[in-house]
Amino acid sequence: MIRVLATTYLLMVSVALGVAQDRILPDTADLVETLVHTYGPFDLKASTLQQVPTVMAMKFPEDMWLVGYHTRIVDGSGNQLAREFQCHTFIGTSMPQHHSHEKVAGIFSDGYTPTVDLPAGFGIFFKAGEKIIWNPMFNNRDPEHATAAMRIELNVIRARNLPQGLRPLLTTFRTIRGTTDLYLVPPGRDVRETSFELPFASKIHVIGTHIHPYGVSIELINSTRNQSVWKAVGSKDKNGKLTAMPVYVNGDGYDIDKGDRFKLVAVYENPTLHNVDAMAGIFILYSPASQPTPPAQATK
Repeated sequence: MIRVLATTYLLMVSVALGVAQDRILPDTADLVETLVHTYGPFDLKASTLQQVPTVMAMKFPEDMWLVGYHTRIVDGSGNQLAREFQCHTFIGTSMPQHHSHEKVAGIFSDGYTPTVDLPAGFGIFFKAGEKIIWNPMFNNRDPEHATAAMRIELNVIRARNLPQGLRPLLTTFRTIRGTTDLYLVPPGRDVRETSFELPFASKIHVIGTHIHPYGVSIELINSTRNQSVWKAVGSKDKNGKLTAMPVYVNGDGYDIDKGDRFKLVAVYENPTLHNVDAMAGIFILYSPASQPTPPAQATK
């Protein structure tokens, strides 16, 4: 378990920012507000992965579009800490099951993909009064305990301010499958893959990754068409340490036909003399072919 050292209520504070204005439609740029909350700090056990604090729940008082999701690890004073403390986070209407096909409004991030801004004209739609969960997860690979908090910034637009609304995106999550999603990589190069089907006609607009230290790349392949959809190759610093993973953002979208088969391929390079922990997955934000745009007017 993870022990809360200091916690706050979920008070989302609106601040006037021009954040990511070049990534949204010009006529909606001045409508973006940023909601900020810091959860923690928490006492993280030494040498322990997947430490989960209490999942928080919140509700928006009016219909809202989420257009950007930013997270980072900080100390009690708000100073940046190592990205490796963050395993991943999710905010949405329900936690999507890995490898399933339920329709979920939400978005992921992790330590190497802390920032996701949606393409112009798209958003994740939350109804007024709808229960929204925020589920952060921490890793502490250090041999001593640590304290860390997670800061969340949501770029949102009030639906009542949008005369035409945005195109809604839904999410699905896929990982390299084994006994569990967490696996061990031996010294040297490790390549693993898994296959799955996306049984709906839609367009993929955003793909982000989830990966652990020593990850090299994750590639999504359309096996039906023998076509690489996207390959994410991590950036490294001068010492060869993984620092960031790219995000696929495409306003036009990648078309999926109903029943298309896909393959996910993950590569790790473990330079140590012992096994290291690993995960490899992608979250996909897509627009269903037949889903109507929600009304712009806020729910009464």
